[in-house]
Amino acid sequence: ENGYLIKAVLKDNSIFTSLANKFKKEIDKISLDDLKKIGGYNAGNLNIAPGIMGSEIYDVVKNINFENFFYSLVGEKIDNYTVTIGGNLNLPNSSPQLFHTDGYWTPKMFILNIATSTIDSNNGPMEVYEKSHKYFLPYWKFLFKKSRFKKKKILLKPGEVLFREH
Repeated sequence: ENGYLIKAVLKDNSIFTSLANKFKKEIDKISLDDLKKIGGYNAGNLNIAPGIMGSEIYDVVKNINFENFFYSLVGEKIDNYTVTIGGNLNLPNSSPQLFHTDGYWTPKMFILNIATSTIDSNNGPMEVYEKSHKYFLPYWKFLFKKSRFKKKKILLKPGEVLFREH
């Protein structure tokens, strides 16, 4: 109803926990000085292509019957959609991400955000405007009408997922 759902579906999954820890170790190899040179650090997050690790995490999600969960929420088979694996890194003490709308997608899009580490006020939690997914509002119109929507800050723990509709 509000455009998103949060569930703790992977927090006790040992395969996911191992992959998340491996991912964190890879990120920790990058020096803060090197991170600060990347444009996304100044913009509040880095877009990433998680490669094989992303596919492995998606395999874990599929193995816990995500297809059935998707169908129960959406009423369609996930096979009707193209699945793309990507991500964002919200780095501690980086700039806050600038406010933006993700847009209105035709055909409809669903996003599954999977927290591999704690998302809190220090590393740029996502903010959503509840029920805004139900309207086609270009960004400039949204700026004038955003007060009609309730803003919600999304804080997640490792293994929690945020499923949202676009």
